[in-house]
Amino acid sequence: MHSSPDADEGELAMAGFATVHRHRTELSALDAVARFDPPFRLAFVRPTPTTAVIEVVGGVDLTTAPRLADFLDDHLTPAISAVVIDLSAVTFLGSAGLAVLVQQLCRAKVAGRRLRLVTGTRGVDRALRVTGLDREFTRHDNLGAALTAAAEDTAT
Repeated sequence: MHSSPDADEGELAMAGFATVHRHRTELSALDAVARFDPPFRLAFVRPTPTTAVIEVVGGVDLTTAPRLADFLDDHLTPAISAVVIDLSAVTFLGSAGLAVLVQQLCRAKVAGRRLRLVTGTRGVDRALRVTGLDREFTRHDNLGAALTAAAEDTAT
């Protein structure tokens, strides 16, 4: 803010207070998000010999997407014919995360395996919808529905 010779000290002090208060409020909002955003975590479960469930927790962004890609590469063996990626605890799905999912979908098609996503969170559903990827993936609202469908896939 530029001070003019006509501005009194009270106006300048109020403007400074508003700026400091606004910045403190923005920082408080960021701190609140950081407190409620769970740390990035991956888990692998194999409910049947031919089915794999990958649970993803936290945000999938430029820094965490490579970890997800490596994790999937390490755990998806040729014996697995059905893959469920559970994104129900994902708090953010960025373009790098979407790229990993597309890469896995392509690999699944080449390997003859079915890939299913558990979404259910607004952020994940929105990221898939605005990119048009919601039409490419088989999605389920919950893990139970995805596992039932996966069991039907492996039975045929």
